[in-house]
Amino acid sequence: MKRKNRKIKKQGLPDHLLNYFLNGNIPENEHEAFEIFLMLDERKKELWKINRENILKQWIAEHPFTRPFGFWQFEDLPERRDENEPEKEFLERYDLLTNAEKLQEKNI
Repeated sequence: MKRKNRKIKKQGLPDHLLNYFLNGNIPENEHEAFEIFLMLDERKKELWKINRENILKQWIAEHPFTRPFGFWQFEDLPERRDENEPEKEFLERYDLLTNAEKLQEKNI
């Protein structure tokens, strides 16, 4: 029997999954933690793609020139960022800064 794909609305992402995509935090609640551990990477990537716009908007407003955990884990990037390289440098090199960040950078 084929299992139906659960559709998750952009506004309907549970808090524990939102926190995972923002910070990579695994919840203390064991049921929520198991949900993340047992979830296939393909499903995590699908959920990221569905919710990425809202997550990035929220994140960049509070942490410009950086990106949340989900971005680094689930985006199709040209290469993996060396953890010693500042996020801003990587984002600039691959033209991944938002227009607002580019404007902000000019005003610094």
